[in-house]
Amino acid sequence: RGISRMSGILNYGVISTASIARSQHIPAASESENSRIVAISSRDSETARGAAADLGIDTAYGSYDELLTDYRIDAIINPLPNSLHEEWSIRAAEAGKHILCEKPLAPTPDECQRMIDAAHANDVLLYEGFTQHFNPLMSDIHSLIDDGSLGEVNYVRSELTYTLANWETDVRGLKDLDGGALLDAGCYAVNNVRTLMGSEPLEVAAQQRVHAGNQVDALFTGTLKFSDDRLAYICTGMQQPFRCMLEVVGTNGLVRTENFFTATELTVTVAGETSVRTYDSVNRFALQMTHFSDCVLNGKSLRKSAEDGKANAATLVALKQSAQTGRVVAV
Repeated sequence: RGISRMSGILNYGVISTASIARSQHIPAASESENSRIVAISSRDSETARGAAADLGIDTAYGSYDELLTDYRIDAIINPLPNSLHEEWSIRAAEAGKHILCEKPLAPTPDECQRMIDAAHANDVLLYEGFTQHFNPLMSDIHSLIDDGSLGEVNYVRSELTYTLANWETDVRGLKDLDGGALLDAGCYAVNNVRTLMGSEPLEVAAQQRVHAGNQVDALFTGTLKFSDDRLAYICTGMQQPFRCMLEVVGTNGLVRTENFFTATELTVTVAGETSVRTYDSVNRFALQMTHFSDCVLNGKSLRKSAEDGKANAATLVALKQSAQTGRVVAV
């Protein structure tokens, strides 16, 4: 770690050869001035070597444990299936590695708390990878809320759906790996409405459509009630065309984007006047990695604490319970 601080570059290792790491995290490192990926691991040595060769990474390990013993590595990227986030984030913390964990932090608040405790005990940072917050239009949405332009925000809607191509092998659809639409994509929608409401929901009501073969939620909708009877709606699914919308509505105006990940336009209506704001395209994964590395190297505060990930998990659990029981559930 001392060498990294002197060089101003944080060295990462990647736990697994997951597609999100190959397609997003690893290319992002090449665009980040303070981040470098020095090793990748798999449960199979040949797979790890192939990935390292394809991606231009120097070192490949045939087990996750081997990677954690590499003294050069300051931080790990954990893109494992949801069911393995807790175990390998804790092992990384115990090895003295900072942790950039894919969303959701973990499926339950208890798992999140154990991860948080391990990070604190070993003096490492733990961060949940919600990259949408690095899209510059999100900062503008927050400004419009904070300066009162929208009036009282009393409704937020966020939807994220896509088509899962292979239900037999894709980890996102496998029940024993904590797959399903709510945890995979719905966690983004829940994070959006919680963040933009600026508080935690009091209760939720939800419904789901379960995939007959895999027995996970393939379509999921939920209504969230906040203080002062403010409401939010989320929808997520894995059997629909790609949609990625966010709408914030207040007593004096509203904002809307059709893709909260990558959109470069935001439609803003204030006091009956509508305009379109435009932004430069950014690599949100590179910005996230740069931010995390900066916090580790220079002792800065993370944009979102791991405790926020625990709060998000509490809402996800309540939504799932509501869909399973047909009742309104307190968060």
